[in-house]
Amino acid sequence: MKRIRVLSKKYKFFIKIYLLICFILIIFLFFYIRNNLIKYEKYQIENFLPNIINEIKEDVKNDNSSKYFDINNIKINKYEKEEATFKEAFLNFCNQDITYEEINANEDISSFQIYSNGIKFYTINLNKSKKKNVLLFLNFTEYELQNIKLNLNNGFFQKSINCFKDDDVFINGNLVDKNDIKEEITYFNEEDEAIVELSKYTNIPKKVIYEENNFLFEPEIKINAKNNILTIEEESKAKELIKEYPNILNISILWSRFMIKDLNTEKNGYYEISKYIKTNSLLDEKAFKWATGPDITYINSDIFKNTKIENEKIYDFEIYNDEAFSASVFFEKNYYDKENIKTTRDTFKERLYFYYEKDKNAWKLVSMKTIIS
Repeated sequence: MKRIRVLSKKYKFFIKIYLLICFILIIFLFFYIRNNLIKYEKYQIENFLPNIINEIKEDVKNDNSSKYFDINNIKINKYEKEEATFKEAFLNFCNQDITYEEINANEDISSFQIYSNGIKFYTINLNKSKKKNVLLFLNFTEYELQNIKLNLNNGFFQKSINCFKDDDVFINGNLVDKNDIKEEITYFNEEDEAIVELSKYTNIPKKVIYEENNFLFEPEIKINAKNNILTIEEESKAKELIKEYPNILNISILWSRFMIKDLNTEKNGYYEISKYIKTNSLLDEKAFKWATGPDITYINSDIFKNTKIENEKIYDFEIYNDEAFSASVFFEKNYYDKENIKTTRDTFKERLYFYYEKDKNAWKLVSMKTIIS
């Protein structure tokens, strides 16, 4: 009987120890799973990456940016604001809307492009060589920050400035040196015969391009215009600026009549129209050949008899300087029958280019081109 009692006590003791061990193992397993679940959540990229981004921000804020990059090698534009610092610029970007996208991934590295308000900010490269497998059902990667690369090949901000050559350009209050001009271009298309012809007689302002890079902050650009080409839509305003304003509509109507042999003067109207054309210009040569050429077949001008000039409009002026401008001209030649039904017999839609001859105190037509629209 005593032996049974002794065995019973030992058995109870063993059970207690066993239960205690089981309890400890359960607690251990609980914390093991719990800690790995926490790790699992931590290393999910949607959690891990924002934490890394915030950590980088805090390090830069606390002047520990050297952990990630060497700011001494960062180029800064000579027209940058004097008080601008990399630290201030970096933190300014960090306080904007931060987004990211994965741009590269392999077995060992994942790369993410970080954006600030849609602007490329920097690239984060994460090492993912550490793989975790917990209890066969929880698989994840323990990421480690390998490095970050700033998108500073040309600074955070770059500016291409297109203006006229004589304009004064200011960046952040600093006058930009003309020696910084990257490219000089003509205002017009070199294949545009009409304005190329005009440029033979006057100096049409040229345009230039400044390419300024390596700004930490969005630069403030100001252009003081000088002798620029003026663009004016309405004829009434153009009349205020163009001295001795010519009768553009009458010249246009005269030209349209000349082209259909409707000028009953010598040489099929050439001498009449030539009064308004620059002598020896391409337009002058064209008019002369048109009037005297042996193989010219004129449109029958009879179909334009009893037509009215209507819906006339002179618009879209470009004033290049004091001695040159162009304008678009539109009008219709409409015929009305006995029942007053309108038929449009012709439409004039041309751009005319004028040059002022100082010795004659008169505007002369240099070239024209048809407006296609």
